[in-house]
Amino acid sequence: MKIDHTLMGMFVISVLGATVTSHSAFAQRDESVNISTAILSQGVASGDVTSDSAVIWSRANTASIMHVLLHGKGNNQDVHQRTHVSAEDDFTGKLVLTNLKADTDYVYSVWFNKTEHNHGRMNAMHGHFHTAPRADKVRPVSFAWGGDLAGQNTCRDAKQGFPIFKATNAMQLDFFIGLGDMIYADGTCEATGRYGNAQVAGDFLPSADMPN
Repeated sequence: MKIDHTLMGMFVISVLGATVTSHSAFAQRDESVNISTAILSQGVASGDVTSDSAVIWSRANTASIMHVLLHGKGNNQDVHQRTHVSAEDDFTGKLVLTNLKADTDYVYSVWFNKTEHNHGRMNAMHGHFHTAPRADKVRPVSFAWGGDLAGQNTCRDAKQGFPIFKATNAMQLDFFIGLGDMIYADGTCEATGRYGNAQVAGDFLPSADMPN
């Protein structure tokens, strides 16, 4: 399983549950507003992957409908699921995908809009995951672990992103464990990094006034 680059720093997701609303319910709640006002603002992530299920997470910028389209080697046809997101949940959505095949690659797409239809799919973001083997199947498993990312103004490079993830992906791991401190919130990320490189600037202030 490769690590999703679309949501840096979130590798282990604790899922409390998700609700999938039926097609008829969406027809009743359809909103006649500008669909372009709903955008995917925080990337996508997959988590809690078992041999036959996975959870897909994302976040929008407003109350809207989260769409998840699952496709991949394990599917005879695409599976399209939806759920509403609201201010009560900070516009975050979680969908549980079930009846998956064990030890199989899957690709998914996520987008948000104000209707039950596919409007906005062109702006989707994509991710992938690999389901676990069946419990009665024995095979080797490889994984890596790490932490302490983007400290002391050594943040995401504007061209290369986080090079460590390319090296990790090249190892063809089954999974990665983020041990903690996946960001250093007591510092900032400036447009020019510690070593003079251009990097993605953060729009946040330090969480604490502490000397590095």
